[in-house]
Amino acid sequence: MRTTYLCPYSPIPRHFGGAFRVEAMWRALEALGEVQLLVLGDPPPLEARLELRRRGAVVFPSRRNRPLTWLRTRVPAWLRGESIPASRFLSRRRVARVVARVAGFHPDVVVVGDTYLSVLVPELLRMCPRVIVDTHNLDSVAHARVAASSRDLLRKLAFGALARNTAKVERRFFPLAEQVWAVSDTDAEGYRRILGLPRVAVVPNVVEFPDLREVEEEPGSVVMTGSYSYWPNADAALRLIRMSRDLHARGVLARLYLVGIAPTPEMIRAARGLDHVVVTGKVPEVRPYLERAAVVAAPIAAGSGTRLKILEGLALARPVLTTPVGAEGLGLEPGVHADVADLADFPARLAALLVDPVRRRALGRAGREWAERRFSLEAMERRVREELVGG
Repeated sequence: MRTTYLCPYSPIPRHFGGAFRVEAMWRALEALGEVQLLVLGDPPPLEARLELRRRGAVVFPSRRNRPLTWLRTRVPAWLRGESIPASRFLSRRRVARVVARVAGFHPDVVVVGDTYLSVLVPELLRMCPRVIVDTHNLDSVAHARVAASSRDLLRKLAFGALARNTAKVERRFFPLAEQVWAVSDTDAEGYRRILGLPRVAVVPNVVEFPDLREVEEEPGSVVMTGSYSYWPNADAALRLIRMSRDLHARGVLARLYLVGIAPTPEMIRAARGLDHVVVTGKVPEVRPYLERAAVVAAPIAAGSGTRLKILEGLALARPVLTTPVGAEGLGLEPGVHADVADLADFPARLAALLVDPVRRRALGRAGREWAERRFSLEAMERRVREELVGG
């Protein structure tokens, strides 16, 4: 099978959840045959570009995000009901170049790996009858939740506008595809109920499940990972910083680690002067932090899809505490595979878990065993094969 895979960012390096999804999907498609990978959007670092080129991928970098460019691209996209985010890197000239690349490859199937890239579906159908849209979230719902959760007026207005624009994109372009792939049953049901889509399949997010090694836990340590340029992650990090003050004063929490790229100025300010809060920024690997964690915490208040930060914690047999929104779509059993608490109860539940090593070990073991059966790369490869070739 010859597959063209269009994705909105590079799978190298894997420094946030979307890149994990893209890299895993690339590997799953390569298991079926030759893959043409076309990377649109922000260009990766030079070393990553060289590696992508070595593996035959093509990068179409986005334009610089200057104010005049922003107005010239976003406003017309808004008025035409097209994708605002994709307008940065989908000029008419760019679309023509992408379409020409795809046509020259003669694919049997095209996988469009992003909600916003679905605006390419009509052009792609002219050269390939099988076009699939692979989504990372039910994006219109995710943006609407951010708008509802945020207390910042400008953010609330911006995400409200983005939610409406995204809903138009989903309604206009998703029905044209052969299938839409969702990361969870929850998102899939949303597509069926909200958009009336009859052809929706679940292709889960996945993580690696390394052999476990003996690593001494850091007593009283709480770890959260993620890209903090994504507002729900930054909001959760600020919540943890606020919680940590009281828990540290009571001697329950020894240290809070906020691990990942793009920590916000608000996070830096909130952590200033707190010796027990470590904001790492970009790190070579998040695994060492997760392995030492007494608890992996994710007080998520908004978003959609499934959270790779939670799956990473489960994969390393660490006890996870999250919210109902954070656990959404995973299908885990609260209290058995992970602890789940409302935001109001989160500090008390975190404190209770930190002082209960027996419960932490039980959650870690059960979470790892449960997740490995559902969220391994083999599980994704199996689902992709079933949907594209059957059996």
